[in-house]
Amino acid sequence: MKPFIFLIAAIAIMCGVYVVTTKPAADDPITDTNSDPTSASPTDIPTPELPARPTFTQHIAPLIYDQCVACHRPGQVAPFSLISYDDAKKRAQQLVEVTQSRYMPPFLPDASLTRFRNSRHLHDNQLELLKRWAEQGCVEGDQQHMPAMPQFSSDWQLGEPDLKVSMDREYTLPPEGQNVFRQFVVPIPTEKLKYVQGFEFRTTNPRIVHHARFLFDSTQESRILDEADPEPGFASGMGTGASRDPEGHWLGWTPGKQPVMREEKYAWPLPPKIDLVIELHMLPTGKPEPIKCELGFFYADKPPTNLPVIIRMGPTTIDIPPNEKEYVHAEQFQIPVDVDMLNVYPHAHLLAKTMQSYATLPDGKRQCLIKIDEWDFNWQDEYQFAEPIRLPAGTTIDMQFTFDNSEDNIRNPHSPPRRVLQGSETSDEMGDLWFQMVPVNPETRTMLSNAIYRREAVWVVREMKFLAEERPSAKTLTNWAMILQTQRRPADARDVLKRAVKMEPGSPVVLNSLAVAEMSLGNFSEAARLLETVLSTSEASPNAIKNLGFVRIKQKKFADAIPLLRKAVKTSPKDARSWMGLATAYAETGESKAARQCADYVLKLDPTSRPAMDLRVRLQSKRKSK
Repeated sequence: MKPFIFLIAAIAIMCGVYVVTTKPAADDPITDTNSDPTSASPTDIPTPELPARPTFTQHIAPLIYDQCVACHRPGQVAPFSLISYDDAKKRAQQLVEVTQSRYMPPFLPDASLTRFRNSRHLHDNQLELLKRWAEQGCVEGDQQHMPAMPQFSSDWQLGEPDLKVSMDREYTLPPEGQNVFRQFVVPIPTEKLKYVQGFEFRTTNPRIVHHARFLFDSTQESRILDEADPEPGFASGMGTGASRDPEGHWLGWTPGKQPVMREEKYAWPLPPKIDLVIELHMLPTGKPEPIKCELGFFYADKPPTNLPVIIRMGPTTIDIPPNEKEYVHAEQFQIPVDVDMLNVYPHAHLLAKTMQSYATLPDGKRQCLIKIDEWDFNWQDEYQFAEPIRLPAGTTIDMQFTFDNSEDNIRNPHSPPRRVLQGSETSDEMGDLWFQMVPVNPETRTMLSNAIYRREAVWVVREMKFLAEERPSAKTLTNWAMILQTQRRPADARDVLKRAVKMEPGSPVVLNSLAVAEMSLGNFSEAARLLETVLSTSEASPNAIKNLGFVRIKQKKFADAIPLLRKAVKTSPKDARSWMGLATAYAETGESKAARQCADYVLKLDPTSRPAMDLRVRLQSKRKSK
């Protein structure tokens, strides 16, 4: 990780603030004018000639069983079943209408340009088959032609999981408000390291969930915050805290997203005794809404052989004027190493209209990665390529999103239209393309990761400044202050945070961040006062406990620092900085044996730690002098 990104991450951990990566705006939209259809477009799957008189048993049932009954069966999310002839006959005209308009099956990408695994796209002759069957009176046909009903081992779409975990208590979403962000901690009851290649999310109340993320916390910090809140889970912004994605993967759920099953060689590790954190963005409906969630995990038999990398492309400074029908964002990224592209996940809100992304190879040929001509917020999904797409070093990935903020957009949440900015609320807008790729040569993964980190270092600054200026709130100002800290501008960070304090006077995150700024300026008494205020109202704040321990060391109150830092390392046992602080405090209070043990542990965590090496030398010299 490059120093700038590391510094951002370090201060974010100290402050406990919300951080997202950002992407730059581009001026010129991409076009299809230079594309090579022969290299970009797969050929259609050969299909048999349409029968003159189709029947349900011979022609329609195989189609419905293949494309529809995963959802249209008892106990699943669809509003009616299609497993029998009577079911299909009763809905025949409706089936024709929703398939002809391509509202159903829900599959947004253009399947004529890119092949995806488990595509729900119906070809034109399949649409004609349904239409012909309905127009001819829905003939049932001979039962000997009836295909076997697909076997579903349980109500889990991917079959019975190897591990099922769920919230231990139901949470009730309050009736009022616009958006609720909450994290729910679920211990993983495994005793050995496992490797996961698939997962499935289920919830008792999917209609109130804007989106969900599934993270993991090995520090117990999330568990402490959960236990301190009398309600199930704890309130927070998306991305806040010590929980993290599995490296190279992004686990999430949005309306319409199907369960994910990876190839075994791309499985991700699930360590023993770790906490799953279910991060929900929920939308109140005007009445109390109970909700409970569970996840099923599907294990791989072997460890992964190559670790994927995630890159997110998309605007983070969206600013759409009212009545703008064609707001365009486009950008590019050049891949520095040979990669295999595995999947793509588009995400946007209600104003998004079209999406497309192409890969331009060094020889000038273009490969369509995804093209969506009509975005639908209600049917978001992650799309796995039918086969990994090999892209050589020097390939440029470009993407373009368009947004419609006019009255003509029937999904526009504002009437009359109003200015719409980047944001996490449904009435705001986003436009992301997440790509998962794997380097062909595993040894080049660091080079690929560094290229992604460098771009994110620039864009995170751009986004935080934009949000602080255009949408000032305690959260956006605190995030911008964190960036100012990384730029070694603590006085400016303090000024920004004082504005944030006026907006949310009792916010533990804001006060803790202000304390970090005061520490940077050498105002240790003021930093201590702020942190004591945080701990007087929120004793479980791990960052405040740790930071107060560091302040006590700066004040040379080493005995007072020891119990604070002991709590810190108990919460985050792999935090080398806290262990180093504890080693220093022990050394200064004459507890040389404990200091050596702590310093040795720091060196296990970070063998290059110069402070730990120097302390070991100093303790050894002191021991010899005696």
